[in-house]
Amino acid sequence: MAALSFAQGPQGPQAPGQAPAPDKKWAEKIQAEKIAFITTELDLTPEEAQVFWPVYNKYWKENMAAHDATMKAFWALRVEDGVSDKEISARVDAYVAAYTAEQNLFEGYYAAVKKVLPIEKVARLIMAEDNFRMKMIRGLRDGGLRDGGQRDGGRPGEKPDSAPRR
Repeated sequence: MAALSFAQGPQGPQAPGQAPAPDKKWAEKIQAEKIAFITTELDLTPEEAQVFWPVYNKYWKENMAAHDATMKAFWALRVEDGVSDKEISARVDAYVAAYTAEQNLFEGYYAAVKKVLPIEKVARLIMAEDNFRMKMIRGLRDGGLRDGGQRDGGRPGEKPDSAPRR
């Protein structure tokens, strides 16, 4: 699964090889929207929700740590003058290892989800996660998001209902 990193956004200058600082409030808002979206899409029974959400929450916490490690390794791939081939090779190897660990976590998560949800809902979960990711990408591409994930449609300083300037 290609994770959309909600906690990554430019927050000012950063050192080479370092990911942008996270915006926790925004990330928490997006995560809450994602939980509501998944809950609606899966139509979980109370019994299913009781066993599913602990599995999901554990995975999400582990996935964020794994994704952070992958992104740290990714940012380290920036090559400055004077870096040896040996160092570059070590950085590439670190990135591949972090990326592989993130993918292995994903495989383990779905094995666990298949134990607590009917397979139809597992398939719906996969679709819901991707649909949510695309909804967020479209919202960002189209000018940002208002509360509830609605398309803002405007530029900074514009009223949400005003027509875009050309």
